[in-house]
Amino acid sequence: MNSNFLGGAINPYALAETVIGKRVEWNKLERPLELLEKTLGTRADRLFDGGKGSPVFALQQSLLSPAARPGRTAKSARAATAKTPAKARNGTAAALPAFKANLSEQISPALRKHLVDIVTPVLIPQLRTTEYSGATWSDPGDFFEEGTEFGDPVQGAVGDCWLIAALASVALSRPYAIVQRNRTTGPGNDAFVNAIDIADTSATTKRFEVTENVPVNTGTGAPRFARSAEAGEIWPGVYEKAFAKFRSGNLTDKPDILVLHGGDCVDASARLVPGTVAHYTQTSTSSADALWQQLRDNCIATPTAAGALEPVFGRLRSGRTINPMTAWTYATAADAPDPIAYDGSTGIVGWHCYSILGWITRTSLPVVFGQPARTQRYIVLRNPWGQHEGLVDTLAADWRSHETSWIRATPLNTGGVFAMTIESFKRYFAGLGVAS
Repeated sequence: MNSNFLGGAINPYALAETVIGKRVEWNKLERPLELLEKTLGTRADRLFDGGKGSPVFALQQSLLSPAARPGRTAKSARAATAKTPAKARNGTAAALPAFKANLSEQISPALRKHLVDIVTPVLIPQLRTTEYSGATWSDPGDFFEEGTEFGDPVQGAVGDCWLIAALASVALSRPYAIVQRNRTTGPGNDAFVNAIDIADTSATTKRFEVTENVPVNTGTGAPRFARSAEAGEIWPGVYEKAFAKFRSGNLTDKPDILVLHGGDCVDASARLVPGTVAHYTQTSTSSADALWQQLRDNCIATPTAAGALEPVFGRLRSGRTINPMTAWTYATAADAPDPIAYDGSTGIVGWHCYSILGWITRTSLPVVFGQPARTQRYIVLRNPWGQHEGLVDTLAADWRSHETSWIRATPLNTGGVFAMTIESFKRYFAGLGVAS
């Protein structure tokens, strides 16, 4: 698998639920960030930045050399790596004491233990296990409830935002690539396995057979790792399990899901759609116009209804991706070439992968007769956490996407979906990629 480490942020909402010991209806809370801060012992201005000791980035801070952080310049990467002990950079057991020492004293004992449980088997391979404290392997639902939708995949308490973002992007642009193919393994109707193909090279695939048993939190019955926003649906967790087999080489029905910490969302998209190739673009070396053109080149425009009235606030046009597209942020705000912040005020998360869903343009009518109309360009993104939308230069509207035979209207600023200007995207994101 590609060694690029473009994203690895753990879903803090899922992490908090494992500490609290029950499911939380985050969208019904008046101030969800306050509960998140209290549970994870970290202020919001430090929680979403990969360089500020946040438990969301606990593993990659110990496992990965600073030189490998996304968006790093060659000069800053060399300087940062020189300050890091070689043993820690290589991800050996020597990094474990440093990891424990770096954990904030404000973190609760329960969270501290959970983070150590996550990090230890990754840093010390001989201690890896497929049994997780407070969880059991069981089948929590059906593969599909309705069908493949981009809003289904939601990341759990493992740092595989890169995979969940890719799953959502593929579900939107290539929905038939997500399939259920199963066979019975016994005389009863309840014993079967699913076959999932993952591209091994650009020309070959590997097939993995997996049951629908996934790690489920004891007491709540909720999947600990990938889950679906659709109640009772589990296809994201089954695909996550297949990828764990692919990455680890463990072909039993209980691969270690924790091996999925950190990865490459563009590469994952290409592996989910065999025959495609991953293409990468760095925002720092591309203009906003070039980024916009690349986005439009991989999208289909949404038809405008005949006779539709133009709203007073401006004409909206939109499109959706036809090739899987994803984006990733810098590891820390300090790595970006422009002054930015990854915190609760911006809603953007560092060291994180997002799905790219499409685009919107808003053309405002001129206030003064004779003046030209002004067009703003927005890129539509989705946070794989299924919530926690961006707040910088965003649009309040519905995003209309052409789904072959019908038009979908998706509300923005909910469900993790938001639209930000392409200029702000260039500032806050380190790159974008497409599998085609």
